[in-house]
Amino acid sequence: MIKVIGFDLDDTLWAVKPVIIGAEAALKTHLKDRLPHFDYAQQDLLIARKQLLAEDSSLSFRLTALRQAVLTKAMLNSGIKTTQAQNLATEAMDVFLEARNRVTFFPGALKALAALAQNYILGALTNGNADIKRLGLDHLFMFSFSAEQVGAAKPDPILFESALAHTNIKAHEMIYVGDDPLLDIDAAARLGIRTIWKSNPKKQSDLISAPDERIQHLSELPGAVKKIALRQT
Repeated sequence: MIKVIGFDLDDTLWAVKPVIIGAEAALKTHLKDRLPHFDYAQQDLLIARKQLLAEDSSLSFRLTALRQAVLTKAMLNSGIKTTQAQNLATEAMDVFLEARNRVTFFPGALKALAALAQNYILGALTNGNADIKRLGLDHLFMFSFSAEQVGAAKPDPILFESALAHTNIKAHEMIYVGDDPLLDIDAAARLGIRTIWKSNPKKQSDLISAPDERIQHLSELPGAVKKIALRQT
């Protein structure tokens, strides 16, 4: 019996590329207003990022911590004092995260989530740093775990195991919905979790584990869940 439905977020419920572009633009504008003489050069940020990852590889999945550390390091390198750099980087990250959570949901997404929430526990499992409260989804999602929270990113099983432990269910009682064949579908299937692939033509060749159901649009999601649930009765 299906009890829980977990969701990837970026590129499953909305297109992430325009969101990140918008958040980067908001961050750049903020920094220009607050620090007119700070050179927000992309090349310098990439160098700082590379240095920080070499020092601490865990930052590769701690996306908020990494971006804030990059900003702090870039400010320090430009001559800004430590305390001021740390405070300004924290302030800048608030601006970035606010914009990062201004998303345009795919058509049918919110309607499908609302329908499913009437009968199932919904939750988010993401490698990114979208936040269900900022997104206005906390009335539908009963839990949310990110790679930054649990200490590892998909396809590591810990995100899925965290959801199973939190909801106290068996793997076959959960469906996971995602767009990435490797990080979402294969990773969940290896644990015995049922899967629904929001098909991504660009990643079609990456499929290893056949999903239990495939959908093109999120309006198809309640029907796909019903099919899986019926097969288990």
